[in-house]
Amino acid sequence: MGTLLNDKEEYSRNQSLMEQTLSQSRTKTALDEVVTEIFSPAAQAAEVYHLQSVLPTKDQVFYMIDYHQNCMAYWVGGIYHGPSLRKALLEAYGEGDHFDLRCHDWRWCALLFSILSASIIGSPEEVSNAWGFSDADKLKLSRQWGNSMISCLQLGDYASKHHIYSVQAILNMHTSEHLVGSAKEWAVYQAASTVIARGLGLNK
Repeated sequence: MGTLLNDKEEYSRNQSLMEQTLSQSRTKTALDEVVTEIFSPAAQAAEVYHLQSVLPTKDQVFYMIDYHQNCMAYWVGGIYHGPSLRKALLEAYGEGDHFDLRCHDWRWCALLFSILSASIIGSPEEVSNAWGFSDADKLKLSRQWGNSMISCLQLGDYASKHHIYSVQAILNMHTSEHLVGSAKEWAVYQAASTVIARGLGLNK
């Protein structure tokens, strides 16, 4: 019992830290960023089109982020602040049913895709079925959104432009890391998140 209470206190402290950090002034949007060397202009355009096309519907997005916040966030250490993310998504969608990924920080988009990937693979089949996904969709979509997270990180030049979104996106993916790629590839991203976190002073 004492261990559970200590874990809950640590979770609450992490939530407070995330809320303070995410409440800071808005970072540059993707439209303001220089194209990363990983993508040529043509390749970037194609990748952005693909990322936009794999976003689920507005309702499905909110089903999944709510599920992750209510049922999974605590068990991954409360590394992001759910209400702040939900508020940002509501603002992104506005009154419409779609939002343009290019108008937002790519590293924030990476966090969104990591939550979608973790939610679809971590939810019971009856829950994901209620969201409109078949059992056969779960593995495919988790891989697809996990790969989308990596693309967003690269588009946001995460390795040189350090931000807490990158750390959150990478660490959140540990629930489905085996779907992202090889173990060596994932180890590289985990190591990068540690360097970024230290650079941001999150280890203090």
